[in-house]
Amino acid sequence: PFELGGVEGINAGLGETDWIVTRSRHEYDEVFTQLSPQNGKVTGAAAKQEMVKSKL
Repeated sequence: PFELGGVEGINAGLGETDWIVTRSRHEYDEVFTQLSPQNGKVTGAAAKQEMVKSKL
């Protein structure tokens, strides 16, 4: 019963050999770079601001 009508995108990538994130990775890498990471990390404040902006 939980699968009936499932959530949109729940099966995205099912049966594919590539990792689904690879498709949009360049977009997210660009956003990450704009947050001015230091040693591969962004501040909590910068991350929160971006997540609020994107409604995550």
